[in-house]
Amino acid sequence: SAAMQRLRDLVRRVGPTGAGVVVTGPSGAGRTLTACAIHAASGDAASPPLRIDLRDAAAWARLDGATGTAILRHPGRLDEIAQERLLDLLPPTLRCIAIADDPAALVPALRRRIATVEVPVPPLHERGDDAVLLARHFARVAAERFGRPPARLSAAAEAVVGATDWPDQVRGLALAIERAVLLSDDGTIDTAALALPAPLSTTTPTPDSSTTGATFDLTDAERLMIEAALREHRHNVTHAAAALGLSRGALYRRMTRHGL
Repeated sequence: SAAMQRLRDLVRRVGPTGAGVVVTGPSGAGRTLTACAIHAASGDAASPPLRIDLRDAAAWARLDGATGTAILRHPGRLDEIAQERLLDLLPPTLRCIAIADDPAALVPALRRRIATVEVPVPPLHERGDDAVLLARHFARVAAERFGRPPARLSAAAEAVVGATDWPDQVRGLALAIERAVLLSDDGTIDTAALALPAPLSTTTPTPDSSTTGATFDLTDAERLMIEAALREHRHNVTHAAAALGLSRGALYRRMTRHGL
């Protein structure tokens, strides 16, 4: 996707510079992978980076005399005193790649030291068809890992993957695909095998003005899911309902609701 191409271009640009970088974006979107890619594009790529979760006080001792590159997780979750202490502990020759929710949470001096450049990782819903490409990749990897036959996502399943707003981002999608690979019998992953974050309900949801956006997204995803299942099963409602994990009558009600 264009969003990921921009991210790749930024990684290639800042990786070789040695500047402090802060990687932002939603948890599960690939922040650690991006931090590792920045390190891989640097002159220090031959040596593994030092990885430190700053929420673990015992891990701070590893900073003493450290050289090369350090990937620092969650500096923005430290209070101001702890951030000042961290700044004092960082060796001047150590390159820092931080992973943070919000660079604004860093005190100015620490931000200058470890966050000269911000590299934002886009959420999965901004990556277009990348979600389907990732799902195919995770299916292939999971089949190899668990000794299962090569797995293929059905057209309906791919439509659902692309239309779903996945909790926990890419990490959540990977978990759902791994589970589906284990549950599929013939190597085909259909919608019934996916552990959807917002499964189809057997009753019509009551609109809530406080969650209008979420309701629209769910309704849109449900319509796309039903359309894909009907296409895949050549508009055989019984077979499409089974693939969706619904009764025939429940599927008819949803088809009427969506004008299908």
